[in-house]
Amino acid sequence: MAQSPPTGPAAGTWAKHLAPDGRPYWTRGQESVWDKPRELKTEAEIEMEGTDWKEYESGGRPYWVSKSSGTTTWERPQAIQEILDRFAAAAAPPAPVRAAPPPNAPTGPASFVAAQQQSPPPAASPSTPLNGMSGALVAPGGFIPGGPGQGMPVPMRPQQQPMLGPGGIPNFQTQQEAERAFMGMLKTIGVNASWTWEQVMRETITDPMYKALKTLAERKTAFEKYVVESKREEKEERERSLEEWRKEWFKGMEKIGGGMAMEGGVKSWWSWERGRKEMEAKNPDVWSGPRNDEERKTLFNEFIENLKKKEETRKRDLRTKNMGKLTKILQSLSLDLAGSVRWHEAQATIYRTPEWHRDPELQKIEPIDVLAVYEEEVKKAESEASQTRVRAAEEKRRRARKAREEFVYLLEDLKAANHIVAGTSWKSIYPLISDDSRYLNLLGMPGSSPLDLFWDVVDALDFQAEEDQRLVESVLASKKSPVVEKTTWEEFEGTVKGEERLVKLDPTILRAAFEKLHARAVRTAKDDRRRAEKKLRLQIDDLRYAFKKLDPPVDLEATYEDVLPRIQETDEFKALEDEASRRTAFEKFVRRQKEKLKEREKEDADRSRSHRDDHKSSSRRRGSSAHRERAGSEDTGVKRAASHEVGGEDERRSKMPRVEKSEGGEPFTAEEVEMMDATASGEPDEPEEGEI
Repeated sequence: MAQSPPTGPAAGTWAKHLAPDGRPYWTRGQESVWDKPRELKTEAEIEMEGTDWKEYESGGRPYWVSKSSGTTTWERPQAIQEILDRFAAAAAPPAPVRAAPPPNAPTGPASFVAAQQQSPPPAASPSTPLNGMSGALVAPGGFIPGGPGQGMPVPMRPQQQPMLGPGGIPNFQTQQEAERAFMGMLKTIGVNASWTWEQVMRETITDPMYKALKTLAERKTAFEKYVVESKREEKEERERSLEEWRKEWFKGMEKIGGGMAMEGGVKSWWSWERGRKEMEAKNPDVWSGPRNDEERKTLFNEFIENLKKKEETRKRDLRTKNMGKLTKILQSLSLDLAGSVRWHEAQATIYRTPEWHRDPELQKIEPIDVLAVYEEEVKKAESEASQTRVRAAEEKRRRARKAREEFVYLLEDLKAANHIVAGTSWKSIYPLISDDSRYLNLLGMPGSSPLDLFWDVVDALDFQAEEDQRLVESVLASKKSPVVEKTTWEEFEGTVKGEERLVKLDPTILRAAFEKLHARAVRTAKDDRRRAEKKLRLQIDDLRYAFKKLDPPVDLEATYEDVLPRIQETDEFKALEDEASRRTAFEKFVRRQKEKLKEREKEDADRSRSHRDDHKSSSRRRGSSAHRERAGSEDTGVKRAASHEVGGEDERRSKMPRVEKSEGGEPFTAEEVEMMDATASGEPDEPEEGEI
């Protein structure tokens, strides 16, 4: 069945366009779609819609996407190819019978050449160029392998045009032949890589070979292949031309102005305009060799780049050579680069050397390169100094480690001789080691000091002694015979004698454990007695205060037995169980109250004496003249007030206790001072309620 474009009014209303990315789309009025409208599709395209594949275009190149799996492929799927083959076979006319060519007749590779014809050639058409020599028709892209030019395009013998089907559409046996015929038409017209597909369509749409390919997609794909091939051929031709003239072009440029070393020779900073002018004027034969200015400019740029690379290489070699010379000079000066020498001093020293003045090439070195050499040598010197310090420090650490090992051996000897035991102090062993070389060699060394190592040994012994002491305590606890203040060594030794857990302990260790336990028991007993005495004192003070609170007050001439019925039901009396302590509290209370009574009587006598002295002084002042009395009335009043104030101050001072040393030479305690303050103020020294 022949494939033909759909007809009817709808087909003429759609217009095809290309998006900027090359994708085709169709418009009709205000409507636009990406998919080709059904009215424009052929029967084959309509049938292909029923398959699993959908065709798209990217840059004019078709590809297919599977509707079910989403797989994409550039190769035409088998289902699509079968549909195209079936419709192509149904539309192809029967092949004409052609006479066989003579056995020795040459043949060309043109896609549509079937056999050499004996009949006169047909008239030339606009799309089939004539051979300039014989007037024969040449198939587009025709070549004769092994013929003149070894593969170059040459005129071919007259060949039969492909048979034309209905509507003037040429028929070909295969798709490849049709594609080659289409590409031959493009070459005949003069299409190159700069053409667009729209230009090609305008120039070729009336040519019969335009219809050699059935669909627009096939034609566009063939055009893209033709463009790629044209670009490749153009690139190969350009490379061949450049390779052919590169050597001669370089020689011609080197001869300009007498050579590159001369003043008029080619320089690396020349521009293309300068080089073009010089080559046209001085080497016209070489200038006319390349095909166009683009190739000439390419050759010129290559020569300039090579010239720049050579100059850079020469500069780099000279710089490396000069820096090597400068390094030798700097090393021969033996400067302390890792020390106090600075850059300006080193630079001045280098410029004064004979080697610098005798070498003009060396004097061309850049100052920054001189600085780079100096910095590199400084880094080397600092690295060497650092390595020297590291080696010295490592040697010192090695000697310190060896000295510590020797001192540890010394401590082990003292430990074996029982000079160092648990609880030993540094002061006790210092006289034994102060003159020993093993101790002196460790002084000032890094790491652990002799004192640190000594305490390490003592700490280990103390830890072991604590373990032994806990073991002894567990034995005494099991025997229910703890060490108390009155326990003797003999009693302790008798208690632990024969105990299997203590058999391995050294007697000295056992003795040390006993002494620690006994010392702890003594301290505990002392603390208990001190707490009991303090409690007794507080209870006595409480009872004294209870005597004070009795109402009516206690008669100071009464005896303890007289006051006992009034006090024996109080909590303070019951809390103090010792009868002797109760009597002591009563006696202290009576004695203190009598002391206070005497102090108040003395204060009253002193106050009366002071008033009498003031009265006598006032009588004498009243006997003076009236004039003096009037003149000095104000002064007299001031003096009287001052005397009154001084008298009051003396009275207050007389009441204050004097804090002096006791008879034994020791100062009074804080409690005694507080008691004296209470006495001076007339208040009792017994603690207030709630103070104890």
